[in-house]
Amino acid sequence: MLGGVLLQSGATALVALSSSIYIAAPAMALASAAWLTTANTLSVSAQVALPDWVQARGMSIFQMAIMGASAAGAGAQASRSRGFFGVALRFRATRCGTRQPVPAPICRARCT
Repeated sequence: MLGGVLLQSGATALVALSSSIYIAAPAMALASAAWLTTANTLSVSAQVALPDWVQARGMSIFQMAIMGASAAGAGAQASRSRGFFGVALRFRATRCGTRQPVPAPICRARCT
């Protein structure tokens, strides 16, 4: 499992740092294969570890935890990047009639 995590991390870093599509595309395929393998290994491990009488309930709790963590991570990332690419900035740019996001003081001066 640690190997899959390290492989996925390394491939994702390679995608982020590469400037060539010929390097980034195979790295993305490798990262996604490592992600799927690691996620499936974790899921099977959780299923095998549970006794038969509680397996369905345990797997539902496992899935809720995974999906909840994914949603929380997405929300945290969205709130963290809101100042750079947020909805409010895009709304202001659209209201001013420009296509590019502009900082609020420029937009206020142009729109008022």
